[in-house]
Amino acid sequence: MSNYLGWSSRATWNAVFWLQNTESYYQALGEMVRGCADCELLTTAVARMCHGWWGGMTPDKEPLDDVNWQEIIAALREEYA
Repeated sequence: MSNYLGWSSRATWNAVFWLQNTESYYQALGEMVRGCADCELLTTAVARMCHGWWGGMTPDKEPLDDVNWQEIIAALREEYA
């Protein structure tokens, strides 16, 4: 069920917003998604990458612990398919 602009939470929407609207993040994600068939591994890798870039919060101060990473990966796999 969607709760915030089509996403399960505001934190998830905000993470996707930054990932898709920052060229360097978008390029890195495209390479990762196209190069990985294992969704669980990809989910872990993207979450760790975002924690490395942003610490524990998105640039808009949404907690990364509230992000639904599986939802993001499903959407990215569709987008980059």
